[in-house]
Amino acid sequence: MDNQLSRPGDGQRSPTDKGGPTTTPMRIKLQRDCIACGATYGSVIPTGVCPTCGHKFDATPTHIALAGQLGPCNLDGLLAAIADYHDIPYLKSLDQPICKSLANRVPESIAREHRLIPVIVGDVARFAVRDPMEENLSELLLEQIGELPEFAVAQRDAIWQRINEHYGVLPSRMLD
Repeated sequence: MDNQLSRPGDGQRSPTDKGGPTTTPMRIKLQRDCIACGATYGSVIPTGVCPTCGHKFDATPTHIALAGQLGPCNLDGLLAAIADYHDIPYLKSLDQPICKSLANRVPESIAREHRLIPVIVGDVARFAVRDPMEENLSELLLEQIGELPEFAVAQRDAIWQRINEHYGVLPSRMLD
């Protein structure tokens, strides 16, 4: 694929497209360091493990699929590339209002398990998620809300914070 990612709607151009091929080369060149040992690496996301110290981290299937195409990048760069790849918004700050009508139709257990929260982006209700291609997520939400969900990409910690704001913070387990 020559280090290029095909985008949804291949062969079509968006209104903001300035011509050229319908595939977008991903050339995000930012430094990426292991948070455990500080080593700079280029193969952590494809494997989920730092080759220097063995530190493991959370990577979704979409992150892993895109990582080989992106080259070294930080989390913001990776999430922005995922959003661009799926042609959906990347919510860097996640300060949009929560869509209460959708939140009331999605059980708290599903929101917490799949780390999602419905927010209003522009005039569209979208589920903020880390990976819109999480297995069975669209089908699960279709069952819950009765329509195909719209997605936006956001950082996991920001989503978790908004889930806690809406549903409340879970009490910590008591230590024996």
